[in-house]
Amino acid sequence: MATIFGYETPEAFKSASPAERWVDGDDAAFMRDIIERTRRGENQTIRRRGVDGNIFTALMNTAPITYQDRRSRVVWLIDISDRVEMDNALRESERRLSRVIEESPIPVSIVSKIDNRRLLANAAFAELFGAQSVDVLIDFPTDETYADATD
Repeated sequence: MATIFGYETPEAFKSASPAERWVDGDDAAFMRDIIERTRRGENQTIRRRGVDGNIFTALMNTAPITYQDRRSRVVWLIDISDRVEMDNALRESERRLSRVIEESPIPVSIVSKIDNRRLLANAAFAELFGAQSVDVLIDFPTDETYADATD
């Protein structure tokens, strides 16, 4: 546990105030409640603070165990900061692509190669086929909505 927070030794980790490692007091209270009720806490997304002050996102897990005939608890964290950053970047990229397609004056329709189902179309595509809206064309058979170069 000391390593994920950036402490050089387990002793340094143990001697530091646990409160300093929480970013959000609500996260701390929620996990404390789980621990006090001896319940399992599985994959709770929380934000924690390392010894250097940097904030990271983690999945926190906790489970009651019996160790040397005493009730105990095992707690583990998985740093998911990179995954959260990638998910955010992907969402932003998808948002930009959607905006480009939606605002394009060129008719665009994206069709699944797997089941030939239309996944997306823009207003220019609807206009090309004289449809009132894109929603009308989304479920319309793709083999009946194509532009014929000879027309």
